[in-house]
Amino acid sequence: MAWWEFDAGDLEHPGRDREQSTLWRAGVLSESERAEVEAEWRREFDVTRGKSARERREHYEFHDIPDELIERWQGTRKRRRRQAAALVEEAARPAQPGNPSG
Repeated sequence: MAWWEFDAGDLEHPGRDREQSTLWRAGVLSESERAEVEAEWRREFDVTRGKSARERREHYEFHDIPDELIERWQGTRKRRRRQAAALVEEAARPAQPGNPSG
């Protein structure tokens, strides 16, 4: 609390549950602190695979994962699923005469 009172500048204390995301967004974490908290958030993000949208949202909020990272990581998941589906589709196509892959 002393840091928030004397060193935080214009940052207001968001409450204990939102400290990490507030500091992350403000860019005041050291490189190692940032890497550590992002790795922790990524682990918690990955835990939600297979859960409902409501369960995922509650989990993200509980772990204070910034929306910006959630959106980035969800985009990565969607791209991977599209790439995997394209590979399956391509593998299922019958070989065409003159097609180098078949």
